[in-house]
Amino acid sequence: METNVLKQQSKIFTQSTQRKLILANLVGTMLEIYDMSVYAYFAAVIAANFFPTDNKNLALLNTFAIFLVSFIVRPLGSVIFGHLGDTLGRKKTLIITILMISFATCGIGLLPNAHQIGIMAPILLTAFRIIQGLSFSGEYVGSLIFLLEQAPARQKAYMASYATCGGNIGLLAASLACWCATHFCTPQQLIEWGWRIPFLVAVFGSVICFYLRNQINEILPFAKVKQLKLPLLEIFQHQKKNMLILLSLTSFYMLICYLIYVWSITCLIQLSHLPMTKALAINSAALALQIALIPFVASLSDKIGRKPLLMIGIIGLVAAIYPYYLILQNGNLFWIFTAHLILTLIATFFTGILPVTIAELIPAAARYSGVGLGYNFAAMVVGGTTPLVAMLLLQTSQGPAFLSAYFIFWAVIAWVGALHIQKENVPNFDSEAAFSQTV
Repeated sequence: METNVLKQQSKIFTQSTQRKLILANLVGTMLEIYDMSVYAYFAAVIAANFFPTDNKNLALLNTFAIFLVSFIVRPLGSVIFGHLGDTLGRKKTLIITILMISFATCGIGLLPNAHQIGIMAPILLTAFRIIQGLSFSGEYVGSLIFLLEQAPARQKAYMASYATCGGNIGLLAASLACWCATHFCTPQQLIEWGWRIPFLVAVFGSVICFYLRNQINEILPFAKVKQLKLPLLEIFQHQKKNMLILLSLTSFYMLICYLIYVWSITCLIQLSHLPMTKALAINSAALALQIALIPFVASLSDKIGRKPLLMIGIIGLVAAIYPYYLILQNGNLFWIFTAHLILTLIATFFTGILPVTIAELIPAAARYSGVGLGYNFAAMVVGGTTPLVAMLLLQTSQGPAFLSAYFIFWAVIAWVGALHIQKENVPNFDSEAAFSQTV
């Protein structure tokens, strides 16, 4: 059976098909992270438009409360889109998610402010953010799984890594778009209409993504996987151990993403007393480095397996995290920049292959449901709370030490999870797992 599968894949998987698959899913994950990041970067401007009050802190708090809502609904979205992805198909589900992302993003960009429609403005803003959160829960996981399953047997991690690259590119694109808006608009223009431009520009990317996804075909292995009426039931009945492993690894992954990249700008400003422009530059350089490294690390894992690289990443991060925060305190720009890049390099050994690792833990027939639920639950519990926990810990007298201890706590949990991965990845692992369930 394996020989027939590989022959069939070699016939249909041309370089042109590979490029289309990568681009269609990379653009989708880029857009979802882009939309979320633009909202976060322009939080103060959005607060001024939708929560006009003399108390700017309260307005900002309300804005971030709406931001948090998108995290809270993500587990619900993973149940919905996981079921659709496992029953309706990956491609059709991903077309739905990109349409939802486009609708919500365009809606925010065109939404009248509180001065124009009163209380309906924040209500509609919340509704659009809920739609974004729901679509977010199905987009990244779906793109990851789609790339994994359609890839040739010996390039699965390499192909799937482009879903993660798309997220990092989204962060960079959001930063660039917001910089352009603030650079070319006066402060008054930015508040009145300039903040809308990055949201509306994203619609063009959504159209391109929709077109690309209509051009690709769902080939292997989902098209031949035996369908389950309730895929989520399969997860709770037969995949409990694998789900615990998935949660342990993904929780640490979320901590890395939100602590080292999303929250790092605030950390660089608070601990190192850097101006925002320099903090953004350092973080952008780190993201660019990770984008370049992820496909290389993923390709390496296709040759030697996932577990060794996961272990290297965990050990390296545990060893580096406390010295990293000590360096941030010394205020030397060169060493801060160097430390941030080194930490990024080490982290890539974990973050670059974690997504494909968790996707391979769950059988194809229930993969969208299982991976989606675990990934988005960890995002809500760990990712959504990390900035708050980090801020509270840094306010203590031993802030860097406590924050490092918190980081190491989740690293130990991830280490235990990695140890319990029973079946190491081999080139034909996913094909065997998927086609063992064929009709």
